[in-house]
This record gives sequence, C-alpha cells and structure tokens, in this order.
Amino acid sequence: MIEIRLRVGKQRILASPVGLILVDDFTQSAPLGKIRAKLERQDEQDPSVWIPLDVRPVVTLGGLLVFPGLNRHPFPQNGEPKRMFRVRLSAEFYRVYPPTEDGYRFEAPAFNDVHPPPNMPPRLQVILLPAAHYPFPAEVPVLRGQVVDATTKAPLKDAEVAEDNRQRALTDERGEFALPLHRAQTGVVGAVIGGVVGVVLPIDASYGGRVKTTPVHVPSQLGRNLRIEIP
Repeated sequence: MIEIRLRVGKQRILASPVGLILVDDFTQSAPLGKIRAKLERQDEQDPSVWIPLDVRPVVTLGGLLVFPGLNRHPFPQNGEPKRMFRVRLSAEFYRVYPPTEDGYRFEAPAFNDVHPPPNMPPRLQVILLPAAHYPFPAEVPVLRGQVVDATTKAPLKDAEVAEDNRQRALTDERGEFALPLHRAQTGVVGAVIGGVVGVVLPIDASYGGRVKTTPVHVPSQLGRNLRIEIP
C-alpha cells in the first residue's frame, strides 16, 4: 500500500472540468432516487470512438455532479492537449431532457497542484422529466397514457407530451408517460362528462416532427390510460 501524506499547509487540487446541475422538472429541486452517470473519453486517434471509464462522480453539497481529478497530469506545463469527455445519464424516476444518446460533452485540461486548471469549469443544467413510475404526491392530478405510431401501432420512445408548454413529459421504452397537470389552466368550464364538470385541455404529443393534439377532459379522464396515436 502506498500512503500519500501532504505537508502541513499544502493543498491537493481536485478540480472537476464540469459541473452538472440536475433539476427535477416537477419540483424544480434536486432529483429523487438513483442517478447513474457513464463517463467516456474520446479516442485521440479516432474521434468516433468513445472509451468507457470506470470513474464515479461525486455530488457536492450544492447538488452539483462533478468528476474531481479528471485529467490530472504530472506535467501539465509541457503542453499536454485537452481531452474530450462525455457523460451519459440515466435516472431511476426520470427521463433526461432533451433526449440524446450522445450525452453531455466537455473538455478537460491537464492540471496538477502546481498548475491548476486555467478557467472556471462550465456548469451544465440537466432537466429531468418525471418518468411513468415517478412517485407523484396523491393530490397532484396526473395524466397517464401511451404514445404509439398510428400506422404500425408500435410504442414510440422519447415522444414529448406537453400541456400548452407549461408542463411536459417523455415516453419510455414502452411508449408510456405520466404528465402532471398541477400547473394547468383552471377555472374555465370546458365540458360536462358523466355529470362531472371539468376543463378540456389540449395535449400535444410530438415525435420526429410529427404532432398529434388530443383534447382531454380533466378530471374525468385522469383515471384512464390515454392512448395517443401519432400519424
């Protein structure tokens, strides 16, 4: 075992080249559950290749997801090039927005205790939309359903479902979604269904430039599984 001891008054720099701000879109605060971060480094000879790294992130007291010590180098003053990294996120109760397989890219300069990183690291905001199994409070109205292709009837992954741009959700691999309607317009009577007075809300589902708008009666349709077919 090798033990490293720093002299009195010495500091060890553990800078991170990036800080990810994870935001729960429903609560506008820190997310619930487990967050998984897969870190990869771009191959210097072939930029199309990404090399997986066994590096675990750290969550700071301020809620930032960081990678302290990444690209730490014994001789950064010799002109070592910056390295390109990317992190791909998945979360227990969320869908990452906007959806992308490429993740979040960032550059990491070489540094050490004598030669610290030259600039403040960028902070990237990551929006997390509630997934279909998100634990909403009981008092929150939630519209649940599935988005499918109108022709093939196949479920559509990462289709965006929104209520007038006030709140939004993304579908999962089964095409399922859960859209909270706590910020929906209220006070306007749209229809009476089964003796229930409610509001008719236009729900937009979009996928690959295709859009389908479906009128939904709230609250009578909240207990049903809405099926949206995008043409």
